[in-house]
Amino acid sequence: MSGGVAIIGAGLAGAIAACRLASRGILAAVYTARPGATFLHGGGFYLGSNPSEWSSALTFAQTCLPALDIVLQKVDGIDVEGTRRRPDAAPATHAAMNLLGNRPAVANLVPAGHPFANMQRFGTAVDVDFPARESAFGRSFASLAPLFDAEETAYLQLRCALSRALEGGAFTGLLLPPILGLRRTEELRARLSLELGLPVAEAFGTTPSTPGLRLAAALVDALETAKLPVHRSKVTAVQLDPLGLWIGDDLLPARAIIVACGGPLITGHEQTGPAEVALGLLPIEPRLSPDPLRSSGVLGPYGGALFASGVRIDAQSRVLGHDHQPLHSGLFAAGDVTTDGTDPVLSRDATGRALRTAYAAAEAIAREHG
Repeated sequence: MSGGVAIIGAGLAGAIAACRLASRGILAAVYTARPGATFLHGGGFYLGSNPSEWSSALTFAQTCLPALDIVLQKVDGIDVEGTRRRPDAAPATHAAMNLLGNRPAVANLVPAGHPFANMQRFGTAVDVDFPARESAFGRSFASLAPLFDAEETAYLQLRCALSRALEGGAFTGLLLPPILGLRRTEELRARLSLELGLPVAEAFGTTPSTPGLRLAAALVDALETAKLPVHRSKVTAVQLDPLGLWIGDDLLPARAIIVACGGPLITGHEQTGPAEVALGLLPIEPRLSPDPLRSSGVLGPYGGALFASGVRIDAQSRVLGHDHQPLHSGLFAAGDVTTDGTDPVLSRDATGRALRTAYAAAEAIAREHG
């Protein structure tokens, strides 16, 4: 496996894209933040609070998921501060596992070294034994994680992730952005500097040191504005691979980015539309990859992005197309577009278009990179 597809949003469009990619042998890592509007959740299958989603979710779970192997990098279950478990998470996951006969069709494979890997406990779903997921340190740490407060837990796992990322590298210092859920950033940087033996500086100040970090910062800020928790430490650990995929203890570059979340993605970021961020971010050379992925048209080595099901897209971003056709190689727009900063109310037809586009985009990515 040389890389996967990062999917931001786990609604129907994101799930269908993930399932189709998985069925074609391409890893799909799903990032999601709103359990009330999604149905991929934790280590199982989340049935959203919106009653209209139930029939689709049930049908989808019964017919598609049992036959697929989907990797879910979980950020669901934590609030924007990254510190509290949502009270509705465990029942939903248990119901999902019952629905699937306790078969982990969707597994939480966030590695032990990931900053938020063990902060949430979702019963049997997270406790599924996947040997490739955790190192020996990770397994022992997982049993101790509940004893730490959330902030300390996140810090220890961040240090583990950074230590591993720094192994064997000729690093002279570390650029550390503000980390979601960790408020004592100055104290954190000083502590990391001492424990890692490297100077640690603020990454995203008024003058980011490289265009790559500036673009990564814009993407992270846009996602956080939409209240989608983002592991900022990943940008630090891999710098120019901000949307790489953590699998086991390995980081893989993303072949493509699929943005499939409804509602405003860039509210408050008038000068940087999501397409500009993606188009600027994707051509960055994945320096940690010994064999950079083949370029895909104008989008560079990562291959492309899919904007689906109601993502707000800047009209000047050269992405918006009401005909729902790809405007660049691997780059898609789908669904209705919100312009007032609120979640769009998708009609049945618009939802159908978004789902069909997600499926078609996954097919296109699979054909090019499968």
